[in-house]
Amino acid sequence: MLESANQDYRVVSSMRNHPFLTKSFAVIGHRGAAGHAPENSLEAFEIAFAAGVDAIELDVKSLHNRLWVFHDDTVERLTNGTGAFHELSESQLAALRLQNDEPIPDLATVWDLVPPSIAINIELKGPNTGTPTAAFIATHSHRYLVSSFYVDELRAFTMNAPHIPTALLTRKRDEYLLATAAELGVTNVHIMDSVAEPDYLAQCIDSGFTVYIFTVNDRKRAAQLRDLGVAAVFTDVPRDMKQLAS
Repeated sequence: MLESANQDYRVVSSMRNHPFLTKSFAVIGHRGAAGHAPENSLEAFEIAFAAGVDAIELDVKSLHNRLWVFHDDTVERLTNGTGAFHELSESQLAALRLQNDEPIPDLATVWDLVPPSIAINIELKGPNTGTPTAAFIATHSHRYLVSSFYVDELRAFTMNAPHIPTALLTRKRDEYLLATAAELGVTNVHIMDSVAEPDYLAQCIDSGFTVYIFTVNDRKRAAQLRDLGVAAVFTDVPRDMKQLAS
């Protein structure tokens, strides 16, 4: 049984149609369109835009005073290089190429591409991302949602950008999820599809949180989640999901 959020937080977090959403059910391109092109690449984001997503999701890491759009802690899976991301020099980082021969983009480069109609979900991937992401948002206007598994980074972000909605992520059935979400003051909880069972979803929704599910690549499953009250799904294959948005 999930520990319930208290009534005060329930009122604060009850934003079922908070400004990040424009529809009652949304489709979000996961890492752009990770099933159609290399994840977090400019190509993947362009494909997601063309597919008609309501938002894109991307990951940010902080290195050399810039925010880089990259997911992994090491670079082997996604690039032609080797080693730990945070150990790269500026020249090594600049030389890396994704699987489509693009360089790793920074957040400003992606931001320049995003149409005003498409929202941006920034996931904070690791240490020292919350504060610089808040600083970026202060000078780059858009419709944002900031999410993370990292509680301390969400706190740091919210301290600097309290007006931007935030989301706590989970890959498991966590009995303390709602209490943690309430303490952070997030609007959303984002749940991994493998643990997104009806009773778990109902408890989160009934406590006043907007619920998104990651990562959903089957249209029938996405429709089922929509009918259970989920507000959005993250998908690697937005071309296959665009008919679901309402």
